[in-house]
Amino acid sequence: MTGNRKPKSAAPRRAEPKPGAGAGPGTLKRDISLVITGKSWEDGQKPEVIKLATQGRWYRKAERTILAYRESEQSGLGKTLTTLTLNDDGSVLLLRNGENQMTMAFKEGHRHVTHLQTPFGSLQMGLFTNRVQIRQKAGGGKIHISYAVDFSDAPTTSTHLDVEYSFRS
Repeated sequence: MTGNRKPKSAAPRRAEPKPGAGAGPGTLKRDISLVITGKSWEDGQKPEVIKLATQGRWYRKAERTILAYRESEQSGLGKTLTTLTLNDDGSVLLLRNGENQMTMAFKEGHRHVTHLQTPFGSLQMGLFTNRVQIRQKAGGGKIHISYAVDFSDAPTTSTHLDVEYSFRS
């Protein structure tokens, strides 16, 4: 063995797997069906609900589970790949890549400031995570995230994101 070889842990980590592509050795992967429900509202208003049923991929590697799916035109985020990383410490990382780009970090009791990059420009937003629940089982799983979103001069928006997934045969 030569002294020039790097250990496997020194290899660069991919921010997201590409659906249908191999995610590397030691990675478990399966096709999944997902139902994603988002509810958003400002104080005193009726919640706006968006529901999406789609197909995606599930990956399990090291101490994280990854769900990857393409957004639909209905969500307003068409041509965007969304990746949810469920960490064993209970935190969740949501990445959006494509026409719209954003990284959202969710950990109970923590605030995260991020930028939403759209074809029309960039918006800074703050996220405060109230609750993260991850339930994984043999046939799939459920994720519930409750958080508040604030923009500079706009009222705070409360949001619930629920993701339910099941393995396809």
